[in-house]
Amino acid sequence: MTRIRPTTPVSNTVRSYPRSMVPVAAGDRFGRLTVIEEAPRQRKANGASMRAMVCRCECGTQKVVRLASLREGTTVSCGCFHRQQVNATISKLAQTHGQSKTAVYHVWQGMKRRCGNPADKAYNRYGARGIKVCAEWLDDFEAFAAYMGPRPTGMTIERLNNLGNYEPGNVRWATYTEQARNTRRNHLHTIDGVTRCLAEWCEVLGEPWGTVKKRVAAGRDPFTRIRARRMA
Repeated sequence: MTRIRPTTPVSNTVRSYPRSMVPVAAGDRFGRLTVIEEAPRQRKANGASMRAMVCRCECGTQKVVRLASLREGTTVSCGCFHRQQVNATISKLAQTHGQSKTAVYHVWQGMKRRCGNPADKAYNRYGARGIKVCAEWLDDFEAFAAYMGPRPTGMTIERLNNLGNYEPGNVRWATYTEQARNTRRNHLHTIDGVTRCLAEWCEVLGEPWGTVKKRVAAGRDPFTRIRARRMA
């Protein structure tokens, strides 16, 4: 007697795939990109291979994109979408205050770059030392401009406390000479409760700069005679 093997019932459920295995076919859209065909696999830095797709952007540009980037949504165009966002942001800022070409606006931009952009040549003297732009001014040029006012000719922004941040109460417009005297490298001296750098004291007291500098190098009080004269 022949035994009849029971047939396996056919399931009507749709097969589910892990996200990384979801089939991708020509014509599928990811943001502004439409898949045309599969491209040769790409190699990562560690040698692992990754699937890639040839895609056409809405702007007409053709681009090879890693499949993982399409699925994760990290790549949604050939780059035109990001450029449009950046241009829109710049345009909005320019329309908001109308001062994008003023001196005070360039001071604000430079202040933010040296505090927040490691690629800036002055970052090691500002951002790397922990110097920051306060939250009130970081994304609000108008607030910064309202506090500082127009930049006077021949002046630049100065922090009164070199260890402090760019914030209300710690900044002012100063001449380049004034700012040069307010640096970490200057020797500060206090006479009768007034603190000034050596160069400024030399001007005020009429002392020769060369003589005062030699006294400092020798570890002596540079203004001994002045103090003695005032105490007499």
